[in-house]
Amino acid sequence: QTSETSRDWSCLPRVKIIGRMMFDPVWSSYFHHPNGLEILHVLHGRITIYTENTKLTAQNGDLALIPSKVHHRDDINPCDDIEVFFCSIDWEHERDFFKSFPSPPRPILIPSREHNFHHLL
Repeated sequence: QTSETSRDWSCLPRVKIIGRMMFDPVWSSYFHHPNGLEILHVLHGRITIYTENTKLTAQNGDLALIPSKVHHRDDINPCDDIEVFFCSIDWEHERDFFKSFPSPPRPILIPSREHNFHHLL
């Protein structure tokens, strides 16, 4: 049995989709439910993510984390040059990870100055 303070975080996520993505402006006008945790690293441009009660904007270098099953829409300006590194994963510890943030589960923005993800690409 694992206590709250000694949780085993060693289980790796299962990657479902990964790669650089170009956004379709038609798709971005619709709300959808992801069936996995979505990780968006904005390589170039800007994207605004809307939920029923949240709006966040990610731009060059920022990371956005969108929990599984969170109804959202990814808004882009079709005239902008945008490129995103996208990953969709299944992770058994996702729910526990998002418990450390304000509820209900919602997208989280990690500004570029607070991570080193860009060094991996």
